[in-house]
Amino acid sequence: IMSMDEVVDELSLDIVEKLEMKSKSLKRVLKSLLLFISGAIKYNLSVSSVESDLTEFGLDSDHITVFTKSWNVQYVKLNRSAVKSSLKINEVIDMEWKFGVSASSNSSKKLGTTFLQLKLVIDKGDGKTEDVVMELSLKQFYEFLREMEKAKLTMASASE
Repeated sequence: IMSMDEVVDELSLDIVEKLEMKSKSLKRVLKSLLLFISGAIKYNLSVSSVESDLTEFGLDSDHITVFTKSWNVQYVKLNRSAVKSSLKINEVIDMEWKFGVSASSNSSKKLGTTFLQLKLVIDKGDGKTEDVVMELSLKQFYEFLREMEKAKLTMASASE
């Protein structure tokens, strides 16, 4: 996954040659545009919200019309791309689990209850990982499993 600076550098090289613009000015414009687009995707902005924001930024109506038409066409593709890159970064790369039954406790209500301890190792990107440890009752585990199945279905539909 390319960083925003890498994308801006790559785009600006091609545009600078074609339009004979100053590289520094173009990079600022492209970076602002990419920030706006990524924010619009992150906050799931509607076309009318995008149009309103662009109007507030002072763009003329012709440019806004071109952008919103393109937004309508590319919206689904941009969202799928954002989901895929997010899922790649926060990928579960390892999991350990332990199943147990409480044999003694300070409160007799918890005596004999089952539990599951999970340790998930998550890829945070750039070679960094994070351990997420949780202890779940059997009921909580089944709810967690149900949510993971929903996430699996969502990921499968996003990659189609």
